[in-house]
Amino acid sequence: MRVPALYLATREAIPVACFVRVHTKFAALGDMKGTNFNYAEREEETPKLIIWREEIPQPARNAIISVETGEAYQIDSSAPADDLTITVNVTAMAAEDTVGLPVPEST
Repeated sequence: MRVPALYLATREAIPVACFVRVHTKFAALGDMKGTNFNYAEREEETPKLIIWREEIPQPARNAIISVETGEAYQIDSSAPADDLTITVNVTAMAAEDTVGLPVPEST
């Protein structure tokens, strides 16, 4: 489901309104499929955002996507464009780091 967001190329930049899809999944790290050697395991959240190319044609590394109060993501890398969308790997920002960021208006 897409949600309204604001794209900021830098923290001081003029925000650009856009819509994104937030994808988070938990991937088990450290396990080897088909074995039972009790390797160390941990689960790590690997968030990705899907952005419409017509809204943000070239997402910049370290740009910020602000979704709501206390929820923002910093772009790490982008996958090649996939027709109408671009998938970006992001890092969730700590809530205290999002203080002062603009957020999209409620609809």
